[in-house]
Amino acid sequence: MLDLVMRTQPTLPPTLAPAVRSHPVGALGELAESIGDVSDTHALVIGEHTLEMVCLLIRQGCIAAGTLRWHEKAECGAVDLVVVPDLPDLQLLNEALQQARRALLPNGRIVLHLAPERPSAVACLIFELLERHGFCAMHVTPQRDGSLIEAEVPFFGPALHH
Repeated sequence: MLDLVMRTQPTLPPTLAPAVRSHPVGALGELAESIGDVSDTHALVIGEHTLEMVCLLIRQGCIAAGTLRWHEKAECGAVDLVVVPDLPDLQLLNEALQQARRALLPNGRIVLHLAPERPSAVACLIFELLERHGFCAMHVTPQRDGSLIEAEVPFFGPALHH
């Protein structure tokens, strides 16, 4: 089942509103910052223990963020961004990519975090899986806590993105 968290405007005066960290800490904080601008974005976080990532995305300006556990079915064409903060194995990744492709709008993007202990051969397999699921414009960015793999859903078709 898809859980959804919506951003709401604070009703307290600014002096009484709770302080929001400008820079989140930890691996998820680094991942959230690496995703970039999420203002006016609808996001979906796939995996287990996703609430912290949802909260970070909302704090960064995401309009709405939902969660999807492994083996659950995503709503069609509902989000601009899918985040998979943890990849336990390639079989679950394949399922996550199916659901991400289903959930993403055209020009939407997926962001995967690859732990540092994963060999670079795994990144090559991930690129192959992304391509099989119709993603394009794939790239990897090394980070202190692993690697960030990003890809997009083509707007009109894969040929325009090559």
